[in-house]
Amino acid sequence: MKNILQHFNKIKDNRSNQGKRYKLGSILALVSIGYMAGCDSLLKTHIFWQRMTKTNRQRLGFTNSMPSHPTITQTLKRIDPEEFEAVLSQLVACQLDQNFIQIAIDGKSIRSTSDSTKGLLHLVSAFAPEVGAVLIQSKSGLGGGEIVTAEKLITNLDIKNKVITGDALYAQEVLSNKIVSRSGDYVFKVKRNKKKIIDDIKQGFEHYSNNNLEIDSYEYTFKGHGRIESRKIEAIESHRKYFGGWAMEYYQTSSYYHQ
Repeated sequence: MKNILQHFNKIKDNRSNQGKRYKLGSILALVSIGYMAGCDSLLKTHIFWQRMTKTNRQRLGFTNSMPSHPTITQTLKRIDPEEFEAVLSQLVACQLDQNFIQIAIDGKSIRSTSDSTKGLLHLVSAFAPEVGAVLIQSKSGLGGGEIVTAEKLITNLDIKNKVITGDALYAQEVLSNKIVSRSGDYVFKVKRNKKKIIDDIKQGFEHYSNNNLEIDSYEYTFKGHGRIESRKIEAIESHRKYFGGWAMEYYQTSSYYHQ
């Protein structure tokens, strides 16, 4: 409890002093614990709070009474969402084994918000699959807004010696440069309609072929969806002069499959 309160007490309290009965950190810790316990709404978390023991309430900073459902709702409306996300990220990070390698970036729309007057809520998250934890997430616009949001997430994460992965949407020069500048690596898919990127990749492989340099390759066969597929992956060391403005310092792959 103490650790959670130490993190949430960092968040700026924008409430007026008049009528303020409960500490902001205590309320935010209460909400977070409710959701971690499996509650998927403030109403369910309120029922969860009512069942808490007196000892646990006191450990959260509630000595006499507990905040009402409307009090919780109004309090949450007054905090900065980005500041709250940042503190949650710090709280998660301090509980994790930091030896994981992969960070997967992806954007998802929250279907339950489709009827909202503010429109569909779209979030971009950074997920560490090796430890099963969302490191940080942030609201974004649809389409191109994901790239801007992903760049912001990268800025707020320690990605040194980590490998950032994502689908073809994130194969953007600005994002790749940001990752490399922060001592990270990346692996992104590239669609064939990205002609400039594809040409840069081909140029790198042609350079190796023309100069009799070694191209690492790996082939494997597997069964799936009622068919047998064979795939070959070829990899070379990447370098700026082979790939134009792309700041690739991990490796680039070229792959194909046939039935």
